[in-house]
Amino acid sequence: MEESDLTNEALKLLGERVPQKTGRLMSCTACSVVSGEAHLADEEELAAYGVPHRGSRPY
Repeated sequence: MEESDLTNEALKLLGERVPQKTGRLMSCTACSVVSGEAHLADEEELAAYGVPHRGSRPY
């Protein structure tokens, strides 16, 4: 993930949707961190940044 400077391994597709505003397919995927230290690497790409705690469910 270039915005967070982490290398991840995709574990499971959680869902997909097409936002009406963009019309582009977006997907949410559960991942495991392989390497790196989480930090905001690209301030122009993100309005907000957070790292959920293990076991938390943001939905």
